Amino acid sequence: FIALLLPVAIGKMADSLNHLIFTMPYLPSEGIETSLKIDGKLTEVILFRYLPSLWYKYPIPDELREFWYNERPEIYKFMKQNYGHLDIDFLPDRLLKEAYENNQLHSL
Repeated sequence: FIALLLPVAIGKMADSLNHLIFTMPYLPSEGIETSLKIDGKLTEVILFRYLPSLWYKYPIPDELREFWYNERPEIYKFMKQNYGHLDIDFLPDRLLKEAYENNQLHSL
């Protein structure tokens, strides 16, 4: 009996953890429950739109910005084009530092 329930309990815990990790950096309150047709079957999903609210308050992690800039430039371009009017840094820290230092030298 325990051998049957243990895998089910582990599966449910892993599924919950997967949902938690998958939705980060979004807050649970930012998701909208809806149904989508996936592989011809109507499936309940949580839909997240726009930027996570945490990115308005805290910087986007530098590792993620480096990845966008170096590995997925189309994501960087999309973010810059659609959210560039916001006061959010999309360039990696190393490039921001370089630009700041060059600006400082020119303003002296």
